[in-house]
Amino acid sequence: MTAQFNTEQQIDWFKEHGIDKLDFAVRRPSGAFIGHNTKAVSLTDADRLQRTLKWLMAENANRDADIYCRPARGYEWPILFLDDLSNHRTITNQYRSMAIHTSPQGGYQLWIATTTPLNEDERRAAQEPLIKKYGADSGSKSGEHWGRLAGFKNHKRGGNWVNFTTESDHPALDSKTLLFPQGTEAITGGQVVFHQSSNRPGRTAGGVDKSESGREYGWIINYLENGGNRQEAYSRLHARATARGKTGDIDRYVRRTLRSAEAALSKQT
Repeated sequence: MTAQFNTEQQIDWFKEHGIDKLDFAVRRPSGAFIGHNTKAVSLTDADRLQRTLKWLMAENANRDADIYCRPARGYEWPILFLDDLSNHRTITNQYRSMAIHTSPQGGYQLWIATTTPLNEDERRAAQEPLIKKYGADSGSKSGEHWGRLAGFKNHKRGGNWVNFTTESDHPALDSKTLLFPQGTEAITGGQVVFHQSSNRPGRTAGGVDKSESGREYGWIINYLENGGNRQEAYSRLHARATARGKTGDIDRYVRRTLRSAEAALSKQT
């Protein structure tokens, strides 16, 4: 199976299961995470898709960059993601899904089809119990997590090839069986409703902040307000910020966001 065929298999699976736009990105050895002109690439736009794949191949071959993809942000998709499973059959023998083998050390990434589309916050909430049940990486809880693109070398793991491993035709995971924590439904369309009235950069009329930091601040507010503990909030926000490619001192950003959220909640009591 050639590298190109591996890539095509993964992209075709996404298309067959209702995902018609993907984000792509590269992470260079310096840590730079780059997704310029590769966001919301339509899988029906053959010309743009091929240009993007050529760029990804050059980055992977010439710059030792690692290659990532995900269903495009800002949309509802009928899919869930689990990372770093040692045995893909725990999922592929039960749900309609595809397994991507990232490396002998890194195990498998699983993309699981659901019966109805879910927004990012619903995907994040739904993935949490699955992560606990199947022993997946807890850092992959975010609803917009990046996965590896098959057909490229995993330079983080010594240059092992990332391979499309299998797909299954079992029934899709029934969305009606998924449980969403209180507060999830207050988040719609990828926007987070704020719980305070201060004027923050990026905030729009009606109390909605569309910036990444605004979304994360709103999520922390919801999580803590609904009984989440501080240590877990720190871990989740750190993983979320890392997964979306945030630059700068992430530890400082997470601490500052937590302090602001806790201060806002203390004023409400």
